[in-house]
Amino acid sequence: MESNFAFLDQDMDAQILKENAENSEKAYLNRDYSSVFTNIRVIYEHVIKQVIDYSYKKYDFERAAFAENLKYAKREKLISPELFSKMFIMKQGGNKAAHELSSQIYYTKDQALSGLKNEYDVLNWYVKDVLHVDYEQAPFMEPQSTGALYATNERKVIYAQS
Repeated sequence: MESNFAFLDQDMDAQILKENAENSEKAYLNRDYSSVFTNIRVIYEHVIKQVIDYSYKKYDFERAAFAENLKYAKREKLISPELFSKMFIMKQGGNKAAHELSSQIYYTKDQALSGLKNEYDVLNWYVKDVLHVDYEQAPFMEPQSTGALYATNERKVIYAQS
């Protein structure tokens, strides 16, 4: 599988997000659409903490909830209203996916693909505008399976954890 998130390798602070971003794509390919949203929510929580940290403002983002950090970043103009909306929508979707049993059947393929596109846009903004990495942004592509997504031993572990 060719990932939309290869650009995350271009900066040390972004590399930590690559595995989770690629796991979002794998979840999409496995039709585990609720996991797409929980992965994205975790990524966004990390991103917003980094945005606040890099602003050098006196604010205890480590003790604040994700929603409070988002509102703070918007209020302090660390993120645009558009980015706030993108992140807030995914926060809500991630919370629903993580805490409601019905979410396992609620999310559709189209919603998950839209979530991946949202994730792609936010992470490109983060790498370009926050980390100041200069690179040519490739177009977003729907993830395509190129064979087995997990090695046999990984599938057994996933099955055992289910």
